[in-house]
Amino acid sequence: MSKNTTNQIKVSDKKLSIDQRGSLINRVVNSCFSGSDLHIEMLEPIFAITVMQMLTDREPITTKTTIDDKEVDIIDYNATYEMIEDEDIIGQIQNAMYHKYQGYLEELHSDVVESLEYKKSQVLAQTTSVSDSIILSVTNVIDSVRKMVETFDPSQYKDIIELAKNANKFNVTKNDFINSIVKNLPKKEENKAEVKNSSVDNVTPISSPVGE
Repeated sequence: MSKNTTNQIKVSDKKLSIDQRGSLINRVVNSCFSGSDLHIEMLEPIFAITVMQMLTDREPITTKTTIDDKEVDIIDYNATYEMIEDEDIIGQIQNAMYHKYQGYLEELHSDVVESLEYKKSQVLAQTTSVSDSIILSVTNVIDSVRKMVETFDPSQYKDIIELAKNANKFNVTKNDFINSIVKNLPKKEENKAEVKNSSVDNVTPISSPVGE
């Protein structure tokens, strides 16, 4: 399908300022991420729409939505990108800037891609760090539980479960939970009769509710 170039646009005769250039790059890069998830398919549409907004007099197509019980206008990205492609707006910008700023859009796009790759590496590093921390924490807990099983009387598992419930209820840390178990549960070598008659009520609590 041929592109419609009859709707001419006015293109800026100046490059973006340093602040504007940074704003364009940040907007495109941030729009490609949802949390730690990269949506690379958004790169070209957001880049084209942002370039159009910052270098021409053409406004994006908007649609209405409700935010906090208020009706507001937001950019309809699909409709706007279709308009850009149909009217070859990027081509018009390139032609208008060709003699004075040849290759300018390619330069902007390269900066965006470079920044996107940098942010992607940062997000990956942070995600890997968090994952490693979780794995290490779980491993430590498993090791601690294994040591408890080796050290304490198996008849006291019910007490361990009760302590775990209290730890979860009062947001007690893993270390406090383990230390409390080590401190309170009877050892194998202790008198069996004493162990049998002991009660969870006699165990020093891991934590107390706020306000008690």
